[in-house]
Amino acid sequence: MFNRPVQGSNTPTYTLTVTRFMQVVMDSLPQAAAQSFLVAQLDSDDRSWAMVASIVGCIVSIAYLVATTELDADKSLGFRTNFPMVHGYIPSLSAVQEALVLLGILLFVGGILGAKLIALATLAGASAWVAVAWCSAEASALFVLRFFAEGRIWKFHFQGASGLMPTLLMHACIYLGMLAAPFPFLRFPGYCGPLPYSASIIYNLAINPAMVYSGFYLGGNRVVLDTQHVWMSLAIGSGVAVLGMVMMGGVMNAAHRQTFYKPRSLRTLIDTLWEERKLTYMGDETMAVGLDPSRANLIAGFTSDYWVSVNKLRAWLANWDAWEADQPVWFTMKKLDFQNTVVQYAPAEALPRTLLLKILAKAKDSEGNERAAPDATTDLLVAKVEAYRKDTSARERAGRFAKAVLAIRLYIVAIVISYVDLAGDVLVTLTLLQSEITKQNGYVTMGLTSFAQVVQAIISLAMGQGGVAAFAALVGAKPLLDTYNVLSKRPLTCGSKEDHQRAFIATRAEEVALQSLPQGFYQCLVLLQMAQAGDTSSWVQWVSVGGAALSVAFIVTDTDCGLDTGSTFRLDYPLIYGYTPADKRSAWWVLLGTFGFIGGTVVSKWVAIATLATASGSSAAVWLATECVVLLVLRQVVESSWRFHLHGLEAAVPSALVHLMFYIVSVAAPFPILRFPGYLGPSLYCASVCYQTIASPLMLLVAFSMEG
Repeated sequence: MFNRPVQGSNTPTYTLTVTRFMQVVMDSLPQAAAQSFLVAQLDSDDRSWAMVASIVGCIVSIAYLVATTELDADKSLGFRTNFPMVHGYIPSLSAVQEALVLLGILLFVGGILGAKLIALATLAGASAWVAVAWCSAEASALFVLRFFAEGRIWKFHFQGASGLMPTLLMHACIYLGMLAAPFPFLRFPGYCGPLPYSASIIYNLAINPAMVYSGFYLGGNRVVLDTQHVWMSLAIGSGVAVLGMVMMGGVMNAAHRQTFYKPRSLRTLIDTLWEERKLTYMGDETMAVGLDPSRANLIAGFTSDYWVSVNKLRAWLANWDAWEADQPVWFTMKKLDFQNTVVQYAPAEALPRTLLLKILAKAKDSEGNERAAPDATTDLLVAKVEAYRKDTSARERAGRFAKAVLAIRLYIVAIVISYVDLAGDVLVTLTLLQSEITKQNGYVTMGLTSFAQVVQAIISLAMGQGGVAAFAALVGAKPLLDTYNVLSKRPLTCGSKEDHQRAFIATRAEEVALQSLPQGFYQCLVLLQMAQAGDTSSWVQWVSVGGAALSVAFIVTDTDCGLDTGSTFRLDYPLIYGYTPADKRSAWWVLLGTFGFIGGTVVSKWVAIATLATASGSSAAVWLATECVVLLVLRQVVESSWRFHLHGLEAAVPSALVHLMFYIVSVAAPFPILRFPGYLGPSLYCASVCYQTIASPLMLLVAFSMEG
């Protein structure tokens, strides 16, 4: 979504202000709205004073948070230094005036929020769809108003967050803030802007009665609150808001009153600062004197759509050679990232010749040749840089799209493994518990699920993944955790990238070996026993078995494809990995073959073992135990040790659990990764597959002969 980290010239105070704003609009406001809506639906007899007090307390809490945030932001040295024509409306010389302004903000925001909650609760109580449509229309109108107020620029102004999705997300937050918690800092150009801010306040106060009237008109007797109380509460909320506005406007610094209503676009503000600001509070909390650091701060802090004209930028960047020679602090400041911002985002026609050549020195065409000669004309260099940026942008978009597709695929698989399969097991358990005949089977199904989660937690601890991973395993979220750790640059658990990839693979194997295969086999056994006893089975059981078979086949295929085509494993172990062809059509045939191979194996083995167990449970147990022991002996012979090779799992008990998992997987879902030496190895893997293919019909013959 974001094409680079949101950083640059942002100070800690600025970051804190935005964070508090996001907390209010994304957490506090929805909570308050939900509470108000639920209380509005209750009859007067069911509504207690504690419920109303809770909503009032929530309103006061949000208003107080807005007021304190404004105090911190408007009086901060960074805001007042960098944007003196916007910030500084709270008096700093008189504690009484400061307190009155804060009280005004508290009353203003509290009144706006209270009135809006009443209006929305009344309208939503009558028709939720009308309320959603109403708010959607308002959000769209505000977007259009902001678009024209900013000089027909719709993108958000954060450097690195100006794409379509971040812009829409930020606009949704701005709309929610203006709807019910209008932080005064939203009047800053680029957010809502002075004119849209004041217009939105007036509109919201004026439209609330229309929303209430529409709610009563549409809802009739479904709106349970007393009409008189609603109108009286709305009038009180609106009156408190107006009182707060008057108090704020009357006591604030007079020079800053116009910042709440006088039109000013962000581009105009930046252009003014470009020419006039000579003292800048930098991102590392230091002061810088002069126009150059001020301009660098503006370039790094705002997206290029809002920068000054190309002519002004070209004239200033003509000093690039001197900056490289002198190396001023702002020029090399890592937090500011000025040089990289100019290289990536400044218009090519504004760049000096030195920088154009430096960009093209690293750029090769598709055949590896230089894009331009050093003696080329400036116009040619500009054209070459624009073409290079276009190619680079296309490659980056393709890379982000590929990563997004991979992330979606991995998360879907993780959700299927984590909760869809688990939900199926729970549903089968509940179905079996409803009948006295199958109640015991329901308890066994529940036990198998719990056993799988506990063993996964133990293995996670043994592999050194920590308590977070163990807890995630207990609640069935381990696949989601491992997927996040593999994809994220900041994993939630300790370890290297290789450790997280290993945990990701191990978790999928554990899910198949400890949950899907045992559950699928046991459900087949229950179905055969019920058929033998003449009992009617549920469709839930059949769906569970079929879903488990497809799930196992898909997980094995997807996991092995990801491993075999991954660059890490192909580089580290080229003798093992790389059997999937580079040709997409051939690769799809390999995937289809793997899916059919695993799916057919798991179904045939479930049927064979369940049939033998139905005929004689002890015979089936002896057969499987013998196979497990023989496989252990063969691993000892092939690898000269039966203990597992990973650190933390080489002890006797963990190695025994790992071998049990290997055996279960080799019986019904032979992951191709098991051919890796140290697991089963190539020869033992091949022998196991051949044996299990022959063993299934033999099990059926033995079972049928025992039943006569």
